[in-house]
Amino acid sequence: MSAGLYHYSAYGLRIASEFELPVRSTEASGGAPDLRLVSGCAPAGIPLAEGHITPRGDVHEVTFGSVHAGRFVIRGGCEIVVDGASGETALGVVRAFLLGAAMGIALWQRGFLVLHGSALATPEGARVFLGGRGAGKSTLAAAAVADGRATLLSDDIVAIQQGPAGPCVLPGFPVNKLDPSALAALAVEADDDQTPLVHSKARKRLYAPPGASSPQEAVPLFQIMLLEFGGAAEGSLEHLGHAEANRELLVQTYHHLRPLIEASPETRRANFVACSDLSQLIPVSRLRRASDLASLSRTVGLALAGP
Repeated sequence: MSAGLYHYSAYGLRIASEFELPVRSTEASGGAPDLRLVSGCAPAGIPLAEGHITPRGDVHEVTFGSVHAGRFVIRGGCEIVVDGASGETALGVVRAFLLGAAMGIALWQRGFLVLHGSALATPEGARVFLGGRGAGKSTLAAAAVADGRATLLSDDIVAIQQGPAGPCVLPGFPVNKLDPSALAALAVEADDDQTPLVHSKARKRLYAPPGASSPQEAVPLFQIMLLEFGGAAEGSLEHLGHAEANRELLVQTYHHLRPLIEASPETRRANFVACSDLSQLIPVSRLRRASDLASLSRTVGLALAGP
């Protein structure tokens, strides 16, 4: 930490924060940060949601509010302002928003395609797991890392950048958000020091595998898998055609971005084109498997076998 700030590196960005985040910090680097997380004043008219937030705005400025954390303003992917947090409980929720909704919005403002999933670095390239809430994305990613066959790139937020050589996944924070049952299946103790709660109102815990670190450079995207429960006990992997793959990518766009994307024809078209291009360049498959955690090892083998 320097000059009252904590420094982090994620998604190809140098991040300076007034808030200590529950992730590994880095040494301050030369030059101005790409993204600042600061406390400050936000417009009083931003509504405070009791439950799910509804971000409003555009690529220049987005606002949202939560009765549990205060008001947030995200400006141009360069600054996140937090207004109103006080007390350890509120600060815990603020940190969760900074690593989640606010970070996802900032990445979208920077022009990245942001999906709701988990990403792994494997010898073939980045593999991304997508799916609805409770589909097991984080659990499967953590099991693959524990098996020694992959490195965690990011969890919850997957930021994809189009580069000269094709789509790449930007390494985020190498920390999983796991349910206690998933931790137990991985033989990891639910401990407040090693696996703290995401925040005091949450059930899930943060888990960083021992020695966890992500690649510093973007990783070429190799495969995308949509996770679903059901089918044969041994699991199955079904390749999706372009049209179906495109539909699924649109559905799996990071959920907090949907009100922003739907706000104008331009943003809807941009997101559609980004998902369509991706579905033509990268294999997208549907991975069906048993819901019991005892089959995790078999599912890891299926997921990492190939496109």
